[in-house]
Amino acid sequence: MAELHAELFCDPLSVAGWRHRSTLKRVAYTYPELTWTLRPTVAFPDPLEGEAAATYAADARRAADAAGLPVEAEPLKAGVPASWVACEALVAARAMDPAGAMELYHRLNAASFAGGSPPSSADAVADVGTEIDGLDADEIRAAIGSRRTTAGLGRDLAIGEAMFDRLDEHEVRGTPGRLRLDARLLGDGASAPDGDEAEADNTDDDAEGENGDGETADDTSDTPEPASVPAPPVVRLTAGRYTVVIDLSQGFQEFADVLGRYDPDMGRDLWREGRYGRKVIQAYGLGQRTAENLSGEDFSEKSRRVLDAVGESFVADVAACSTLDPDTCRIALRQLGAAGGAERGPSGGWRPTPNRED
Repeated sequence: MAELHAELFCDPLSVAGWRHRSTLKRVAYTYPELTWTLRPTVAFPDPLEGEAAATYAADARRAADAAGLPVEAEPLKAGVPASWVACEALVAARAMDPAGAMELYHRLNAASFAGGSPPSSADAVADVGTEIDGLDADEIRAAIGSRRTTAGLGRDLAIGEAMFDRLDEHEVRGTPGRLRLDARLLGDGASAPDGDEAEADNTDDDAEGENGDGETADDTSDTPEPASVPAPPVVRLTAGRYTVVIDLSQGFQEFADVLGRYDPDMGRDLWREGRYGRKVIQAYGLGQRTAENLSGEDFSEKSRRVLDAVGESFVADVAACSTLDPDTCRIALRQLGAAGGAERGPSGGWRPTPNRED
């Protein structure tokens, strides 16, 4: 069986990334054998102000409500920074440790929405990236805006463009959104232009779309479609010569179908996880929470395993990974926190307590 690998085309400031965060966490938890590479695509090459920022905040609130995640939307109305700094931070972190880069992505995502404070400077990113295993926050701060990091981000954009150029050669699940590439080639990393120099980005068109991530409208004219990169979040799964591109909004089941087809033995043992036991109880007509109470599982321990596997998580993330009712997870996480097994991060997410003795 060919080795499976996943590339996540992402941006920590993406509203859709926040909306589908729990799906991504569930995929990572259920399939620990799957390796990941982050490929930032700079969803916001220019800051958002005024009406654009208000629309972004409204989109963020709707996304959070749909996902069961927290959001601080009011501060976002005052303005949203360009995402060059956050994306370059991910490139720098990826060079240090891919797993640490994924955790940094999730924490920057949480800081942007649950904290209502999208990172706008290298110092802000470094503050979020402290205490992540495998990463050096000071080195990330120094790398942002460097020629090497900027070149790395440029390669990610080129990879995204090449994927769309050959999209008809791959299996595609859903309809991945597109961002114009030219708007992301005008500047140089964290020093990307703003104001008049960014007019080629066609900002009015980019603001359309319910995910608020700047997806361009379909071009119905005879003019060739401009080069584009994926509007986050999009995942490309590769197994040897086979490639499947998945719009994350399609949900977990698309990943389960694709990964199960490529490797039926992949994934966590669901019998050991206790999910089937709960399903049997529910088959007798009992509700989910009743089935969970009767199952005899240690939900605090189950929640700890989720945190250990996928890092800082909110109740909705843990519920998705463990397939438990959110209220069950909320109680379990509070119990775990009271026992010293978890603590809250600055954005309110739960983290496993460092150096916890089992």
